[in-house]
Amino acid sequence: MLICLDSRSGPRCGTENRNNAQFCRRCGAPLRSALRLQDADAQVGRYQIIRTLGHGGFGAVYEAEDGAEPGRMVAIKETFDPSSIRSFQGEFAILNTLRHPNLPRYHEMFEEDGNGYLVMELVPGQSLQDVLDKQQGDPLLESQVLGFALQLCDVLSYLHAQQPPIIHRDIKPANIRLTPEGLIKLVDFGLLKQGVEATQNSRRGLTPTYAPIEQWGASDQHTGPRSDIYSVGATLYHLLTGEAPLTSAERASSSSDPLLRPRKRNSSLTHHVADAVTKAVSLAQDQRFDDAAELKRALMGMGQMAVSVRSQGAITAHSGGVLAVAFSANGERLASAGADGAVRIWTTADGERSADLLGHAERSLSVAFSPDGRRLASGGADKAVRLWSVADAVELACLEAHSGVVASVAFSPNGRLLASGGADKTVRIWDAESGASLRAIRGQMGSVSGLAFSPDGEILASVITLDSSVRLWKIADGRLRQTLREQLRGKAVFAYIEATLLSAAVVFSPDGDLIASGGTMDSTLRLWNVADSSLRLIFEGHAGPITSVVYSPDGRTVASGSADKTVRLWSVADGRLLHTLEGHTDAVTSVAYSPDRQTLASASLDGTIRLWRI
Repeated sequence: MLICLDSRSGPRCGTENRNNAQFCRRCGAPLRSALRLQDADAQVGRYQIIRTLGHGGFGAVYEAEDGAEPGRMVAIKETFDPSSIRSFQGEFAILNTLRHPNLPRYHEMFEEDGNGYLVMELVPGQSLQDVLDKQQGDPLLESQVLGFALQLCDVLSYLHAQQPPIIHRDIKPANIRLTPEGLIKLVDFGLLKQGVEATQNSRRGLTPTYAPIEQWGASDQHTGPRSDIYSVGATLYHLLTGEAPLTSAERASSSSDPLLRPRKRNSSLTHHVADAVTKAVSLAQDQRFDDAAELKRALMGMGQMAVSVRSQGAITAHSGGVLAVAFSANGERLASAGADGAVRIWTTADGERSADLLGHAERSLSVAFSPDGRRLASGGADKAVRLWSVADAVELACLEAHSGVVASVAFSPNGRLLASGGADKTVRIWDAESGASLRAIRGQMGSVSGLAFSPDGEILASVITLDSSVRLWKIADGRLRQTLREQLRGKAVFAYIEATLLSAAVVFSPDGDLIASGGTMDSTLRLWNVADSSLRLIFEGHAGPITSVVYSPDGRTVASGSADKTVRLWSVADGRLLHTLEGHTDAVTSVAYSPDRQTLASASLDGTIRLWRI
């Protein structure tokens, strides 16, 4: 296959032509200097080419099948420049030794017909450039981008810690693969170097949008770990704003830096994330983060933290008590569930009630918005799960399979699944669109009073009232993965639980590494490491059972509501109590953070919802 490279009338033609063609079938240009790619079914070494994944001026990448192991698919990187084969050999010698979940495996390197070939793991999914292209200029959700960013920081910490350090020097959306499971893979190390004192120029092949000024060869600075940090920052800027940043060369040539700060392009960004990106793309190396770990901490808001809170007033929401609250993904709406059986939707800007959703015959106990904000799910003491259309406030479906009170509902991160749990000791998984029952997860030792999906949607956490233990279930097959349990530290209050049917609490951290849980069986909030089920921190201070817990979107704080009528804010970094919010006259039943982290909502048996400005 011949790729026309003619650019006399503008950008390169890029049209595919047959191997024996003399002129481009599109622009008519001679194909004497066309790029020659391997055809499908061609044999290269022991590998059979399946298709071309991508190509550029210096090489191409193919999907291929290993002839020695039929069915084993690999990616093969081909270089067209014989003089670069030695660098291919050096690249393989380095990469073959690396082992990290965010890096592909490199299998072998060989030469054939004057070209060099590097064989590596085939990473399924799409690149972040593909994700950007689908957005058509719209930014991605901050929570989604943070999931990518934290993984990038982890793999850079690994690379930069090698002796000598490995510098990628071409980090950009096109070189970051996103697997269907949500795992990031950093690929294409064609510009890598080892060590921070090397002087080789990397301007050839750099991507201007994401390259730091030192990589242009216009200064006496060497590329190093902070060069990769710049490229990560430029990538995050593009993902979070929908706009590619100005090149470092354009910025450096101006008397004052013309790059707009991220919040000027996307005002919904949290301040600490925007500030972290701005620092990462500083033109001067010494003004960037020292290392990837420091960048990660800044993105998570793990620096010095001071919390100030003021009440924005109370909303009289339900008669007989408010049992649950939840924000929509854009933060513009707040839903509440009440002991009067009603589900209500509020406009957060003015606290006005915009809709009443009436259908539960008894208390409505839980509410959750779908990620796109179009649907609302509620669970009730009438044993039903109800799906509502937010736009026109009508009931879409009534899901009846539980044989007991439905105390908790939760949507998966992609919005395709809905989970519900209740007094029948069962978790049910539903198709969120059709309402079809997909799976019943049994094996709970008591009433399921709290549910939470992991950020990647692969795990569902459930907490039961009986002992406040947390169980982690694999969504794919409904099997129990692990149990988080510790001896209770408070006095059980059965009468309280029986009288209110309040939910226990469980929530994943934004990066999925931690779980915070609390229950109506004691007054202790716990922070667990998901990887090894170990107990990381214990938060003690509430004078009554914990009824609700929520992470702030930036992962810096955890908020807990309690029967002691208070809401408490805790530092995730060290377990410090940051603030106690007082004002409710009865038990706090539910807490929820707005997506921008600026507002916390709390619900209470006193019939009110309070909004707190953080």
